[in-house]
Amino acid sequence: MYRNIRVPSTDVAQNAHNIEQTTIQSQEQSITQIQTVHDPLPNNTQHTSTERAKEIDQLTRNIVVNEDQEPIVLHFLQTLAETKDISIEERLLLPKAKINKSFIKNVNTLNKYLPNILVTNNSLREINNILYAAAKTLVLDNNQTPYAPKMTINSKRNPPWKKRIQIRIEKLRKELGQLIEIEKGINTNRMSKIRDKLYAKYNIQSENDHNNTAEIIKQRIKALAGRIKRYEEMNTKKEQNKLFAENEHRLYRSLGCNATKDIKIPSKQNVEEFWKSILSNPQQYNKEANWIKEIATMSNEVNTIESEEITEDQVKFALRRMLNWKSPGLDKIHNYYIKYLTSVHKYLASLFTNIVSGKEPLEEWFTTGKVILVPKNENTEDPKNWRPIACLPSMYKLLTSVLANVLYSHCQENNIIAVEQRGCRRGARGCKDHLMVNKAILEDAHQNQRNLSMAWIDYQKAFDSVSHDWLIKVLDVYKCPSIIKRFLLMVMPSWPVSMTARGSQHSITTEPIHVRRGIFQGDSLSPLLFCLAVNPLSFILNRYEMKGYKLKDSFWINHLLYMDDLKIYANNKYNLKVLLDSIEIFTNDIGMSFGLNKCNILHITAGHRSSTTGEDHILLNGNEFKQLAIGERYKYLGIHESGKIEHSVIRQQISKEYFKRIKKLLNTHLNSRNIIKGINTYAIPVLLYSFGIINYKSNDLKYLDIKTRKLLAIKKAHQQKAEVERLYLPITEGGRGLINIENIYKTHILKYKQYLKQENDHLIQAIVQHDTQNDKYSIIQEAQEIERELRLPQGNIYTDNEIKEAIKMKQNKAWRDKQLHGQFPKKVLDQANIDIELSFKWLKKQQIPPSIESSIFAIQDQAIKTRQHQRDILKEPVDGKCRLCASKDETTQHIISGCDKLAGTCYVKRHNNLVQYWCLAKKHKIEVSDLWWKETLIQPQVKENDSTKILWEMPVHTDVTVTHNRPDLIYVDKINNKTFLIDITVPSDYNIGAKEIEKLSKYHLLKTEVSRLWNTQTTITPIVIGATGIVAKSIKKHIDKLSTKIDLTILQKQAAIHTSTILSKVLGDNVFVHDTQDSLIHNAQHSSNTQHSLSIQQLVSTQSSTITQQLSSSIHQLSSTQVAPTNITHLSDTIQTSTIHQEHRTRGRGRRNRIKR
Repeated sequence: MYRNIRVPSTDVAQNAHNIEQTTIQSQEQSITQIQTVHDPLPNNTQHTSTERAKEIDQLTRNIVVNEDQEPIVLHFLQTLAETKDISIEERLLLPKAKINKSFIKNVNTLNKYLPNILVTNNSLREINNILYAAAKTLVLDNNQTPYAPKMTINSKRNPPWKKRIQIRIEKLRKELGQLIEIEKGINTNRMSKIRDKLYAKYNIQSENDHNNTAEIIKQRIKALAGRIKRYEEMNTKKEQNKLFAENEHRLYRSLGCNATKDIKIPSKQNVEEFWKSILSNPQQYNKEANWIKEIATMSNEVNTIESEEITEDQVKFALRRMLNWKSPGLDKIHNYYIKYLTSVHKYLASLFTNIVSGKEPLEEWFTTGKVILVPKNENTEDPKNWRPIACLPSMYKLLTSVLANVLYSHCQENNIIAVEQRGCRRGARGCKDHLMVNKAILEDAHQNQRNLSMAWIDYQKAFDSVSHDWLIKVLDVYKCPSIIKRFLLMVMPSWPVSMTARGSQHSITTEPIHVRRGIFQGDSLSPLLFCLAVNPLSFILNRYEMKGYKLKDSFWINHLLYMDDLKIYANNKYNLKVLLDSIEIFTNDIGMSFGLNKCNILHITAGHRSSTTGEDHILLNGNEFKQLAIGERYKYLGIHESGKIEHSVIRQQISKEYFKRIKKLLNTHLNSRNIIKGINTYAIPVLLYSFGIINYKSNDLKYLDIKTRKLLAIKKAHQQKAEVERLYLPITEGGRGLINIENIYKTHILKYKQYLKQENDHLIQAIVQHDTQNDKYSIIQEAQEIERELRLPQGNIYTDNEIKEAIKMKQNKAWRDKQLHGQFPKKVLDQANIDIELSFKWLKKQQIPPSIESSIFAIQDQAIKTRQHQRDILKEPVDGKCRLCASKDETTQHIISGCDKLAGTCYVKRHNNLVQYWCLAKKHKIEVSDLWWKETLIQPQVKENDSTKILWEMPVHTDVTVTHNRPDLIYVDKINNKTFLIDITVPSDYNIGAKEIEKLSKYHLLKTEVSRLWNTQTTITPIVIGATGIVAKSIKKHIDKLSTKIDLTILQKQAAIHTSTILSKVLGDNVFVHDTQDSLIHNAQHSSNTQHSLSIQQLVSTQSSTITQQLSSSIHQLSSTQVAPTNITHLSDTIQTSTIHQEHRTRGRGRRNRIKR
């Protein structure tokens, strides 16, 4: 059976953001070959508006498809056909894909199929259509939904559920007010009717009934208000974690913002007029400038390698540098799909070759920029207060990235880019290099009491004001490959941008604004073009090298240039004027202008800032550069300075911003993994930029780490007396993955020292010479001390991994050397049978609140205030015996898995919760509830169909006496004639291996009898989950035998959360050990609930099956639905009014009451 599917031309997406690099493993699958036939479209087909689009539509092909092909292929072809009549502007945005095995498999399948519908002469629109259709198909098959772009920033409206509750609250408040009025004795006909109505409704017959009803209504109002707050916290938590997963940087931008603030936008006309005045007015350069001829003469020896062909390798190399999930342009395609649909690469190379050679006409969408305007400040009605963020089509950005690599190779081979320009120099440290040179100059002038004159120069709309004619001319001057010039001449006339500003109530989108001046920002070629455009300035200034500043026993330096950020150095104010006059002439020649309000000068005399006022620099056109005022600082490349770098002030500013960001994150409802990742990616980078530039002492770094832990402890994201080293170890090694500031500082210093030793340009040599001569602070000397501390061979070149491994070895040793905290790694993790990576993998996969994760780590570290801990470690005069059984010392391990009083209640409930999860019934299509955690296993059950039989708590009858004849689950696979005896237990983490051996031995006789009597292949499947989620290496083998989708991480999460709950129930509020002298922790804990309503004996003896079911639901909500991370003892207060012991559950189950260690 065959059918015809018309495959149209579609559009492509674009720029993306990298969070994950996924390796696509190829899988061999037989793909039926298809035939392609080129047929024109019927006359009634809807076309796009451009003539080129009509031509491409005529090339659309009919594809004969075998319906027996892979479902993903059929879905792709259907999507491709549906895309034909949709213009690029109407395409839906695609969400960031959730990478999983099924998604990767579909990518591989499509990757193998695509060559069947691609040819070497595919048009731009055809390849774009195919890529978008493939991306959309993959998203849809991944159970994700494309969406339309949001056009306004609407303040959140109240959801229907909130409105309903608010209506109920208003009614209750009204009734409460009426009861109060009645109580006051107001006696009118109206009040009499209201009284009769209320008294009848609430059956009020006395004054006591009246007061009771009023109190009940008050409590109902409070309860409903609490419900609103709880629901809002749940929704906020869900939204924040979802946003973090999709676009964490958008979440960061929203932190601290007033979401309810009304954002007013300027009119469409004002926006268009403002940007047209900047972009649409062509600017000519001075063709008669003498310096142009000088540079052209110097470039005679430049060797140009011409190449008209773009190769597949060039495309692949360019894709490696592109981020996966950045916001796309008009074509709505993320870079991920272009990168990993590798079979398209050679066709893209052929297409790009045709484009740059002029054989493939350009379509308007290909060179159209989508610009999002973001407000800079609160005055949003003025167009100049909006910052443009450009998004370009992915295929355009890929092509310009390929061309940028060609241009950069030419510049590098001919040493064209000046050393002083670090903005586009690959392998350089960019801003860091300039800030280090700047630091060396300022320190040299101050220490040696020398004169220094400086100027900071800012260009007004630098990228938007470069002359197009000058860009073409500079390519000729430096003899750049003709392919670059030809491409620019082709695309510059068609550089339109449409600008969108979104407000609270509405949005505006301008008509296309043609770019006739400036660089088309947002692609990979633009930064390098700008650097070339201003590169002659370095040549001009270097002619006046001796008018600059000479470092002691080092080089002359008169300017530093990072893109358009220019700083000038001179040995006196007269020489500074010469340099500034030269800069002004060059600036006027290329059609740019100064941003006078950000240009300043400063004079230092004998190492001290000059107090003379009125020494402003007068420009040739009569304008002036103001002298930096006394007490004022200039922010150069992110670092404030005023004649010298004030290290203590800047450290304080940076630390303040760092802690501010941490507090913002901790005030969110992010789960534990996202909190840790957020600190690493949002807060830590604030500090990284300053390392090496700002002088840090060891105590400064220690203070940052200590206060970070205190802030975490306040929000219960870290227990104060838990092991510190674990907080900074990777999750795969039993840690939590937080970056240690002291360690990242050491890594940074080591790497920068290696960089200084390897580079040899005169700026780096100047840094090295100054650093070597500096007695107060030397990066090289500090790096050597770090090498000795980490026991790294002196002078070697280290990779990042080698440095990290050395630091991890030090941390692991410190952890294991501790007497109490070191017991867990030595007696559990270091055992040969324990799978460390699998034991902690669930922390990455499952979402849990920070308070729960910190509790679990504290339990493993034994930072629990048990009676034995109070007696032996805190030296308090208490009896160390268990407060429940009074037979053994009350240790952490005893409470979580060894107390007789908890064996028949809490341990059984934890065990049953794990049993409830298993997916065996679902696999064989037996009807079960999706809300498995709400199911209550009350009595033995049997579920059976044609393919399987599942028995829970059913004893096996045999003709010989078998003592242990009741495993938790018996799973009979009728199709394969296999039977699995599944028994689940949650022992202490220290007893996992012994417990597994015990289970295998315990059911050996039953296995023999079942095999004999049922004539089946029988296997014992012991599932041993440690109380805090630790597992043995053998568990994966046992689960894989069942051939079902059992998620081990869910079992580990449930076991760990129940364990934490058990401890909280037994110990009450004082679960964790903390320093009572620490006011921060004391104040945080002061507000917690200190009521412990029932004694432990009441907890064990009270019976309430209704609350028991609520326990299971509450625990699942706490871990799975991400309810707000309240104090775990709040949950225990509910548990304390109930029992987990159910008489019908334990009838005939005396063996279950034995301790499960």
